[in-house]
Amino acid sequence: MFVQSINNSNFLNIKFKKAILVGSSGDIKNVNKGEFINSFPVIIRMNDARTIGFEKDVGNRTTIRIVNFKAIGNVLKQSFLREFLTTKYLILSTNNPDDKYKFLPLQRLFPNLKLFIFTPKAIEYNDTLFQKYTGISRRQSGTWLTTGWFALFFMIHYIEEKNVIGFGGEKEKSSYHYYSSPKIKQKNYYIENERSPQGHRFITEKKVFNKWIKEFKFI
Repeated sequence: MFVQSINNSNFLNIKFKKAILVGSSGDIKNVNKGEFINSFPVIIRMNDARTIGFEKDVGNRTTIRIVNFKAIGNVLKQSFLREFLTTKYLILSTNNPDDKYKFLPLQRLFPNLKLFIFTPKAIEYNDTLFQKYTGISRRQSGTWLTTGWFALFFMIHYIEEKNVIGFGGEKEKSSYHYYSSPKIKQKNYYIENERSPQGHRFITEKKVFNKWIKEFKFI
């Protein structure tokens, strides 16, 4: 109902027993959690979060990668393709269904990779959830939902035992992403976007995430 194959009309009907969602925050850098993350049967990552070169902190496998339309160009770069050697599922989050066709060449390179997309119903449903939890219309707020939002939403509906790590906000001086420029500090970036007329609402979303983590028993 919420996640559909790019290749046909079939919906994703798997319920994964146990998984960990690895956030992209700089909070996870230099904490040596790679072995712990690798111990999970299903590892979920977002956008262009890299493992190569960061194995000791984030592990070296990816089962599911959830990609926002803004990150399509980054994940299709030649320099990123090695990250798909272990990936089994890619799930796209976008309001433009034509974006899915950009990934078909990727499937030719990795025949075992299964391509999916969040359905229009899922996009609409999450807009409704945003308004329910915040009292604000997502469209009127000038924002689009983060990949983190859709990743947690995916876990709620498709994962039985839900674990999460590296979602950020705990370390003031951490970089926004563990794999990108250390000059972009997550605290400043969160505040700038929250105040921007067309930015992500990281701080608002994080309040919702904290409710979900309790309500749906994330570990």
